[in-house]
Amino acid sequence: MKVASYKFTPSGNEVSFSGLQTNKGQAVMTVVIFFLFISIAIVFGLAGPVIGEVKNAKDLIISKKSYFLAEAGEEDAAYRVIRGMNYSSTEEIILDGFSATTVISSIGGDEKEIISNANVSDSIRKINIVLKTGVGVGFNYGAQIGYLGLEMENNSRVNGSIYSNGSVEGSSNSVVAGDVWVAGGTASTSDQQQIDQTLGFNVRDIDNRKDAAQSFIPSITAEPRKASLYIKKVGNPGNPVIRVLPDDNGVPKSSGAIASGQLDKDDVTSAFGWVDISFNSTDPITQGLAYWLIIDNDSSDSSKYYILGGDGDSSYLNGNLLYTRSWQSDSAVWASSSPPGDITFKIFLGDHNTVIDSMNVGESGVGNAHANTIIDSVIAGNAYYQNISNTTIGGTANQVDTDPPPLNPPLSQANLDQFKADGDSGGTCGIFDGCDTDGNFILINQEIATSGPKQITGLFRLENQSKFIMTGNIHINGDAHFKNNCVVRLNPSSYGEKSGVIIVDGNIDIDNRCQFLGSGDPNSYIAIISTSPNITSPPAIRVNNSTMGAIFYAAEGSITVENNAEVKEIFGHKVKMENNSVINYESGLANVNFSVGPEGGWSIESWREIE
Repeated sequence: MKVASYKFTPSGNEVSFSGLQTNKGQAVMTVVIFFLFISIAIVFGLAGPVIGEVKNAKDLIISKKSYFLAEAGEEDAAYRVIRGMNYSSTEEIILDGFSATTVISSIGGDEKEIISNANVSDSIRKINIVLKTGVGVGFNYGAQIGYLGLEMENNSRVNGSIYSNGSVEGSSNSVVAGDVWVAGGTASTSDQQQIDQTLGFNVRDIDNRKDAAQSFIPSITAEPRKASLYIKKVGNPGNPVIRVLPDDNGVPKSSGAIASGQLDKDDVTSAFGWVDISFNSTDPITQGLAYWLIIDNDSSDSSKYYILGGDGDSSYLNGNLLYTRSWQSDSAVWASSSPPGDITFKIFLGDHNTVIDSMNVGESGVGNAHANTIIDSVIAGNAYYQNISNTTIGGTANQVDTDPPPLNPPLSQANLDQFKADGDSGGTCGIFDGCDTDGNFILINQEIATSGPKQITGLFRLENQSKFIMTGNIHINGDAHFKNNCVVRLNPSSYGEKSGVIIVDGNIDIDNRCQFLGSGDPNSYIAIISTSPNITSPPAIRVNNSTMGAIFYAAEGSITVENNAEVKEIFGHKVKMENNSVINYESGLANVNFSVGPEGGWSIESWREIE
């Protein structure tokens, strides 16, 4: 824009005219002001959404903070319930100045609901967990075998993984479709033991008895592989860790555990019984030196504790029992039991190398082998070993320094005793219950009977399309025979989603297409258990010819699987699979809950946000 500007300068009697001028500064100022207003308008236009986004981000942070606080409260309460620690119906946890309130309530005989409510700056988040009485027994492998190992003949097959405390030996086309784990060899007899029980020593009931320690002196130098305790429980205590520690001037050393393993509280009942604890060993213990077996608890509770079987201090001259508040403290004060004594225990040491021999492990590149020694085998996946020869490995070869640890049996002796007691609780089978005058129960000609719980003092025979319906668990003192298209079924109204047990003191013979059926619920099974110690002929359990449906469990003896028999899962101290026999593992067997017996801990049924 141009502006006329006249400049008059007197010069004598004349006026001079300087002409027209241009005002450039004002033009620039006008442009600047114009763009300033536009910029301000844009800034104010954008500021609203940005401020909104900042507020949303802040709210999101607060909301997440509230969620994680609620989750922390939920986890704390769930941990207390699952581990058997003290808790109140209402718990509070405080983090960063804010709190979460957790309410724990029972919603039935076998479920608890935990609701955690957190409020951070008026942002409320709620989380709900439902805990259910946990698995009584976990059968995590198609076959689990004790110290005498697995023998597989021509074309025998396991559709699943196996874990054996003894060697696994195959022949022509013996296949395990999953993984094979073979533990380092463990002696069949204990190196040290005190087996008398006239006393009971509490542990975990008060702080000064939170941890207990029993000393022993090994007779050979070897790795500790397993301990056995004669033990019972009061209430529902947590799972203690069992450790082997060196001696330090007559008391346990406060560090440097040589071996450790966890005692599963579900293996312990309210009556004394033997419970095994397998160790993850790191070093051998030395002949003639003193060591300590530690029962390490994370807390004490006068209503939830263990009682260790024991005897006076003259029973076991190589040791004694001590108590303390915390064995890991450098200032731990150890005190003798009152009265002085020793617990009832056994210590088992390693004594030989185990092998995988002449096996096909895995298929299609999947399936790993773990053993001290692997020979003459084909491994689809990876191999882990200390020694190997004449073996094809589809994956990677891994030379390791330690063997897999032995695995505890799924059922403890205390569990087995409880199954027997439950069967006995229904009384002895008499003539009005279907037994003859000798106490034998016999159905042999398409007959149908219903019974349980019941003790059968003689033998049990179910043959020729006969059917036996269980309304409770059965304890048989003699032998049991199942033959020729027989059927055993759980009564749905008696068992629901639970599993049932037939436990037999003698041998069990199963032949020719017998079926063992649960209640109809997919989580319900029948366990056929023998406590016979027979290893050779006849075995504790013989399963032959298209038998289907059961868990077969030889608690102290062996199992032979013959001629196309198909089983859900087996356990035996020795297992022999003859030609063409098959084990089909079902994943549901990892969560088997019996109607009685293993009490089970708490497992998480559901976990979700509700607000």
